[in-house]
Amino acid sequence: TVPGTGAHGRRVRITGRVVQSQDAALDGAWARLVKPAASGGSSRFAVDRGARATLRFTGRGVAIVAPMGPGRGKASIEVDGKQVGRVDLQAPDHVQRLLVWRRTWKGSGRHTVRVRVLWTPGRPRVDVDAFLVVR
Repeated sequence: TVPGTGAHGRRVRITGRVVQSQDAALDGAWARLVKPAASGGSSRFAVDRGARATLRFTGRGVAIVAPMGPGRGKASIEVDGKQVGRVDLQAPDHVQRLLVWRRTWKGSGRHTVRVRVLWTPGRPRVDVDAFLVVR
């Protein structure tokens, strides 16, 4: 819970939680990588086109946390069954625990967010470290 100031100067409390990648529903071949720099000490990665990590939640905001680096590929982001964007996790250097995508709504509701591996030639790997959910 974080205190803050909302619209019109009113004080608000923001409540959230971290959902580790191993707590998402995983379709396809996702491997677990134990590493101290990851949120919760491990992350998941896949190299197969179409592999999906799905999180169902109730909230008014969600974000995806992932590492970026050489050899990392692209993923499609879907919310409530519709593609809403793509992320490219390629970077010249390895960087851990980056917020790579986010979405908010005016009110809390039930939603599903899905990360789907697009398989990028020469750099197929997509990592998912954690999801952040704002209630």
